[in-house]
Amino acid sequence: MAAPTTIIEYATARRDAAQLRLTNSQQQLTAAQTALTNASNALATQTAMLDSLNDAAADIRKKLAVVPTPADGEALLDALEQVTIRQRAAESLIAKTQAGVVVAERNIASAQADVTRATAELTTTESDLTAATSANERREEWKTALGAEPLASLHTEATKALDPTLPEGESFKNAKERIEADIPAKLFTHAQVRRAAEEARITAAADNTQTAGDAVLNERKNNGGLAVRAADLLAAFVAAEAAAGEHVSAASTRLEQAKTALAQVGNEDNSPLTDEQRENIHDEDLKDAREAAAEEEKDLLDLFKTIEEKQAVLDDAIVAAKADPTDATKAEDVVEAEGEVNAARAPFEAARGVWIDKRREYELAIVDVENKQQLLNQARQAAIAAGNDPETDPAVITAGVNLNNALQDLEDAEGDYMDSPLGTLDAWEAAVPDSTWRLFDQYEQAQDTLNALKTTTAASVKTALETAESNYVTAQLKADASASVLSQLVAERDARAAREAGARQTASARLFSALRGDD
Repeated sequence: MAAPTTIIEYATARRDAAQLRLTNSQQQLTAAQTALTNASNALATQTAMLDSLNDAAADIRKKLAVVPTPADGEALLDALEQVTIRQRAAESLIAKTQAGVVVAERNIASAQADVTRATAELTTTESDLTAATSANERREEWKTALGAEPLASLHTEATKALDPTLPEGESFKNAKERIEADIPAKLFTHAQVRRAAEEARITAAADNTQTAGDAVLNERKNNGGLAVRAADLLAAFVAAEAAAGEHVSAASTRLEQAKTALAQVGNEDNSPLTDEQRENIHDEDLKDAREAAAEEEKDLLDLFKTIEEKQAVLDDAIVAAKADPTDATKAEDVVEAEGEVNAARAPFEAARGVWIDKRREYELAIVDVENKQQLLNQARQAAIAAGNDPETDPAVITAGVNLNNALQDLEDAEGDYMDSPLGTLDAWEAAVPDSTWRLFDQYEQAQDTLNALKTTTAASVKTALETAESNYVTAQLKADASASVLSQLVAERDARAAREAGARQTASARLFSALRGDD
């Protein structure tokens, strides 16, 4: 279609484009609503499964309270161990599905906003003078607080709290020594590696969004007009304002909370291990097999890390290609990066298949026993309804034989699983009680908090706030519209922001799940 040369042609083209955007937005909204329904249904199913496992664990614990013989107790403890492993795996899956729900909800909100934008013109309004005056007074109070104690030297206090050679670092030292004493070195390091990998994924979600956001800023700066650039600078100012407000209102509290957490972790009277637990966790006879299993899982994590690195390159290539759709080389870069991702995925999938093979067989055997038990129950009911003796009824006898065979298969599958590297590692991780894992998690979170405070000075927060405000005020009256390239980049950024929101809102559960090795 030829470019408009008259006002009516231009107006018609704009109307047609808005109409098309509305249709597309409505389709995206429908797709997002469907995705939310599917994720919600999956979450309900997974939650029901976890409830069932919780009931099973509770039932086993009741039986443990009245075991007639030590041998019976050992069998029940073994069963409880297996249920605990499945519970943790279910919790991990629920956390990931919850992230999917968050993403779908964000996508719905984004699609609804797109529908609104497509059906009405947007206008820019000035802030109310009273509100602006009030906001300025608040910011001035923040600046004063940032230049005074305790905020002025808060980063120094955080630095001291992480130094085990100083009196201020005594809690950190005690917490570190306690956790390292409770958890074997190999498992301690491996758990930290898993947590760091998950933390990197959460951070990468923000970085990934930032890449697309930077492309949006560049497109707006080059082609979007000065007012659009001012809108972006306003968003940057709002972010700096929020950061300053959070630092003033919460930084001191976060410092004290981190110190308190370290003191709690370092207190050996807090959730101590029993002699039996300690002996099980540090069993020298199992040490070599357990450490070898941890190394094997680390190899698998390294393969997955390679996929993530390749995917990051692909994501950047996609943004670059969308920012310059006429550049054929950038389009080729996307194709090449996709190939790299696929090439990295193949060895990971193969290794993961071997890694989880025995656990899959064990889980299938569990399902088979449940099905065979149900068939036996049905056969008994049918025999009774027909007036037959269930003990001599052929169908009941056949179902009983099938159940016994399934139970034997389950016993074999369980043994194979527990003898596998994954089973060995799962059992090692299950030997560490949740109370100890949570102390470990408190220890890691306290370090994260202190390191963040250590690298954030009150002066830098104040400077960032003043700079962002100045940049916005300088550019606030500039205006223009964005091209189709910009809308694509905005959509890409918003989609990634939805994934980031899902990652961040489930971060605590995912980090703990990764630390504990549930997946």
